[in-house]
Amino acid sequence: MVGEQDSAVVNLLERMDALPFGRVIEFRYPRNESLRSDPRVQEWLAERGLANLPEIRTPEAERTRPLVLREAGE
Repeated sequence: MVGEQDSAVVNLLERMDALPFGRVIEFRYPRNESLRSDPRVQEWLAERGLANLPEIRTPEAERTRPLVLREAGE
């Protein structure tokens, strides 16, 4: 719902109410920062005692480290 903040927030909160509690982790990803900062989302989180969730970010060293794949069974 790119460019449709209101629709995205309403849709997200409706889905969050229907999902298991553990799915709240979705709010912690950087891609959802614009939604997380919306006052309606902040209110939803506060009502559930989840205000001020820290963002999940990969440490800088991990972002620049090359991915090493191993053969199965090693």
